Amino acid sequence: MNNTRRIINFETCDSTNDRLKELMKGGAVDGTVVTADVQTNGRGRVSRRWRTDSRDSIAMSVGFRAENLYSRGITEKGLPCITLLAAISVTDAIYHVLRMARDDTPVHIKWPNDIVINGRKVCGILTENILTDDHHFIIVGIGINVRHMDFPPDIADIAGNIEDEAGVMIDRDALIVSVAEELDRYIDLFAKTSDMSELKRHYNERLINMDRIVRVESQDEDFTGVSMGIDDTGALMVKRKSDSGESFVTKVSFGEVSVRGVYGYV
Repeated sequence: MNNTRRIINFETCDSTNDRLKELMKGGAVDGTVVTADVQTNGRGRVSRRWRTDSRDSIAMSVGFRAENLYSRGITEKGLPCITLLAAISVTDAIYHVLRMARDDTPVHIKWPNDIVINGRKVCGILTENILTDDHHFIIVGIGINVRHMDFPPDIADIAGNIEDEAGVMIDRDALIVSVAEELDRYIDLFAKTSDMSELKRHYNERLINMDRIVRVESQDEDFTGVSMGIDDTGALMVKRKSDSGESFVTKVSFGEVSVRGVYGYV
């Protein structure tokens, strides 16, 4: 556990990832957390914007120096899996605050890093690998919808918030602390092997896509198959059939890939 962690909150900032990047360059310790009540220019996957307008949601970023992750036992090849570790961490943290509210609503992961309750996305995660001549940081940006929000029309049918979906009030600040603590814990567990071999079962138990028909969309090809969960590298294994009817497995890696349910978001 990182007992020297700092949590720094801004009433307003453009991007918690960008603000934390500057703090890390200035010597902020590993595990420093930046949060914002209002975030005006946050980023999501595939260059989407993530705006936070009030304390009804959480905009937070957690930073690590690559050399310190290496010293903990994580290899460069294992760095992309931090995105998956963040997904498990957020899921467990939400479970923790829901238990505090005496609620046991199921919380799932949509591969690789969306958090889903009742089929609605309540959290998105963007991990940035920042490499310059002088610095190498891993910044994990996390956006969580805590309570009622007005969602843009293009995502209104898939987005939700924890309190509405679970039907209970939760402690926003306790959730921030729990996410940071869980992420640090899972990084330590991951560092023992620097792959997902010891954690893939835990991840797959939370995977809403597990054993479901999914559609994979990428720049190279689109195809449909059955999700079989992740492998040791964190890739999603999808069982599909060739034109001749033979079954084979395609491993879908991180990147500009969309994995959706055939009949909707999940």
